[in-house]
Amino acid sequence: MEPTLDPSDSAYMSLLTRNIPGVGTRNIPGVGNPPRAATTAHISNDEASMSSLTIKQKEATRALEEAQKVALFVSEGEEPFRTVHIIPRQSITQETLEATGITATTSQQPLPTEAEFIQLLREAQLITIDGDEMMPEIKCERTTDLTAIQNNTYPDWNKIEKALCDLFGYGVSTAGENATVALYRVTLPSCMTKVHLWVVGWVDHHLLGLHTISIET
Repeated sequence: MEPTLDPSDSAYMSLLTRNIPGVGTRNIPGVGNPPRAATTAHISNDEASMSSLTIKQKEATRALEEAQKVALFVSEGEEPFRTVHIIPRQSITQETLEATGITATTSQQPLPTEAEFIQLLREAQLITIDGDEMMPEIKCERTTDLTAIQNNTYPDWNKIEKALCDLFGYGVSTAGENATVALYRVTLPSCMTKVHLWVVGWVDHHLLGLHTISIET
């Protein structure tokens, strides 16, 4: 006879294999945990191995992985954080740099606009769109103020905060035009009650950070 799971174990396995609508599940090969069915601790369009990353990218990835292990974001539900690694297309990066007059060698690369960030996610296949939904229907808000997700009562938020401070200087010099990290609130028309929160900044021309979901009915 096949053994049966304890109800609590069954609920836990269900959590691990759940599908989160609207978010791609590409894993960063060679980094962290192996991919799990329908969900993973990583969101990425990177097909390279850990060995191909720069030293800063490796350090940032490890810091984010450690910070998100048991941290939770609390809204009308509780959601884990997942690490994010996005390599933008050269065309998007170059357009942003040229528009602001910043050269590719400048260390302070401008953060993507709302429209650019949605384009990045779509081209990287990190958001999924059902049917014929058009880009203008996707809502995106960008802010450099992270207080919307900052709450010291959230489980292990202090680890998230420390990682963002160490990597991007958040809480020190990240306000306004000098921002090095931003929060993007993305809402898909197919699921208006789930707001996807992306907290990302540039690390050697790759976007790295964290993703979680705010349940807002």
